[in-house]
Amino acid sequence: ESEGRTFYLCHNNLTWLDARTYCEAQGRVLAHFDSESQSDEVWAAAAEISTTKWSIGLNDRDVENDYRWHDQSVPAFAVWADGQPAHALDWFDCVFLSGGRWYESNCIEKGNFMCTVP
Repeated sequence: ESEGRTFYLCHNNLTWLDARTYCEAQGRVLAHFDSESQSDEVWAAAAEISTTKWSIGLNDRDVENDYRWHDQSVPAFAVWADGQPAHALDWFDCVFLSGGRWYESNCIEKGNFMCTVP
């Protein structure tokens, strides 16, 4: 739990799309962070399990370069890694947390994921 929000760290190797479906089937959504300190705190817990990438709920699948959470809200902060978002390819629309920073990648990329209550 961080800042009143409970996070569920799922150490399963699923695509971003499958992780979103999994979270929703549990009545949750891919992680949505309210602050940089919350993101940092959740990353610290996740890194104890795995330091690889974790799917979070941020994406620009609807409109390129317009990043939104599951509820269509715009992030109140940004912790992009250097050179990110790269827009390396048009289909790099989903965001992952790694090293405490956000990385944009392909939505069929597999990794761990974080769920939270909507």
